[in-house]
Amino acid sequence: MIERVVGTIELVEEREREPESGDLEAEIARVCGLMNATAARLVGLIARVLEAETWQVAGIHSPSQWVAWQCGVSPARPGSC
Repeated sequence: MIERVVGTIELVEEREREPESGDLEAEIARVCGLMNATAARLVGLIARVLEAETWQVAGIHSPSQWVAWQCGVSPARPGSC
């Protein structure tokens, strides 16, 4: 189970009993909420980097290259799944 603890993520031991369907759905909803909030925070931080143009460093030729380098992601390609 993942819990939010004062702005950080802390892993805690799994419950010993077998979770029920409703428990799993509730936990999935909590984790999705955490992922969405984290993604929104990341997008906001990237926006600040773009506004300040601090992505412009030696060897980096575009903002998308900087994001790929810093975040470990790559741009989506048309037709890819």
